[in-house]
Amino acid sequence: MPEIRPQCPLCAGEMKKNGKRNARTRWRCKNATCGVSEQTYRPDITAKHHFTYFHNHVTGIYPITECARLMKVSTRTVYRYFEPLWLIEIPNNPD
Repeated sequence: MPEIRPQCPLCAGEMKKNGKRNARTRWRCKNATCGVSEQTYRPDITAKHHFTYFHNHVTGIYPITECARLMKVSTRTVYRYFEPLWLIEIPNNPD
């Protein structure tokens, strides 16, 4: 299976792998005159991470301060992460 490589946002050329930083793959443009560098992001993994802590908070496993400590952010940031998750509708299956 061929690897999916991102295109350069500046010149639309092909990019090559350029190592890793903070567990994210870095990419560099192959065009010698361009040389743009960027990192790939995985919003699906970030959303899963936030939902896991949200679920643990809602079910009473962790208070919000413990979630903030484990996520290594402030409690205000945790509230901001959790804000869209409160809108998820829980299915109601009547007996």
